[in-house]
Amino acid sequence: MQLTTMESELADLSRKFRQAEEQGGIWNLELIAAKGYILQLLESAKVVRYLAH
Repeated sequence: MQLTTMESELADLSRKFRQAEEQGGIWNLELIAAKGYILQLLESAKVVRYLAH
């Protein structure tokens, strides 16, 4: 039962990923990754201090 549920969820996630890629293209996925990286940088106290000066 759990395997069937996991397979169904994976298929749904794959479909949504392909749909997002078609709608926004790879550019959108790259922007999402860049946003995550920048947010992670801004959580660093050293980076914030550097940007403050």
